[in-house]
Amino acid sequence: MIHRFLAADDPDWGEERRIDLAKRQLAAWSVTGLDPRDIVTMGSRFRTFIDQRWPGGALKRETPIIWRVGERTMSGRIDAIVETPDVIVVIDHKSFPGRASAWEQQVRKHAGQLRLYRDAITATLPAPKPIVLALHLPISGEVLVVEA
Repeated sequence: MIHRFLAADDPDWGEERRIDLAKRQLAAWSVTGLDPRDIVTMGSRFRTFIDQRWPGGALKRETPIIWRVGERTMSGRIDAIVETPDVIVVIDHKSFPGRASAWEQQVRKHAGQLRLYRDAITATLPAPKPIVLALHLPISGEVLVVEA
């Protein structure tokens, strides 16, 4: 549900419209126990981080990816990509509610997925470009850089 909200959210909308979107997402996914205003806060924190860390970066959400490696085909959607003239940032949202002491374990758990995304993007680039990998933990409001 949080992924869907982050994919559709627009910080330029008024707060009431964003809260309404959060309410509709909560209802559609039968999620209880979360306040729609908290969901909006998650979206605002994420966008603020992106804007401060990579000013002027183009944010692309739910980017489809298909990559053939040997006899295997990988397909899916990348939660968020931020692109600047100097770097591509691949971000995967994980609705992990755990404490900071467990974040490193989450990074290890999901690093392989992020590296596959990096390798697929690298294979399509006409010229090499640095790719940063990150996990966004919207519940705690953290973005963890996995590899820079």
